[in-house]
Amino acid sequence: MSSKKEMTLADQMWRLHTTFSSTQLTQLIPLESIPQKMHEVEKKYWIRRQGGYSLDAAISATFGQVDAVIRRNKLGANLKVETFVGIDQYYIFTVDEKEYHYRYRSGANRQPQLTVKYQAIAGSNLDRGEVNIPIESAHPDGVRAFMSVVAAMFSKPPITFAIQQSGQIWILTDTASKRKVEIVVYRVYRSRDNENSPRYEAAFIEIEPLKFPIAKEALDIIERYEVALSLKAQACPQSIAELFRPGNEKLLGY
Repeated sequence: MSSKKEMTLADQMWRLHTTFSSTQLTQLIPLESIPQKMHEVEKKYWIRRQGGYSLDAAISATFGQVDAVIRRNKLGANLKVETFVGIDQYYIFTVDEKEYHYRYRSGANRQPQLTVKYQAIAGSNLDRGEVNIPIESAHPDGVRAFMSVVAAMFSKPPITFAIQQSGQIWILTDTASKRKVEIVVYRVYRSRDNENSPRYEAAFIEIEPLKFPIAKEALDIIERYEVALSLKAQACPQSIAELFRPGNEKLLGY
């Protein structure tokens, strides 16, 4: 039996208040000063239908390809594969031509969380600020009400929509860098706008190194996996929020 005493909520609150002054707790910082650990560096690639086969068949083939390449090339250790399905609610605000993507995520094998993302470099989705706030349990109505209050502070209403995602995540420790890496193969769809419109749907592979000290290290890891999986020609520069928002259906081929 472990002798380590479990920290109570009172202990945690005491540590919080003795570590930070009240000024530090409320001090706002410039976005460029947000630490690298609150950034996301990732790259996404299209999964295309080929030879008249369905998207389901293309996704299944990609599952097999990714798993085989990881194991055959011994790209990483401590391999774990997880399946997920969930809903993402998006609220996109624009301030001085800069977008801020708020997302509430919930679903199976996913802890509910509220996230805000923004481009660290204008026009690029490779390195984005990503601040995640875990939520104890799924609360979509509460988040919708919360975001409605936020939206009331702006003269221009946000772009809003919801998507469903499902797929598999390969979580591993990269052999070369010893950093944790996630490779995700997933399908995304947005429901029909009306009974005569299609269900907007696409599938992707995503490579995301985790807990890296500098963006360049993460980009180097992505490049190695991109080469191993022969993905360069399938690169997708747009984010999910850009592809699936209402009005951008042509980007998906509709």
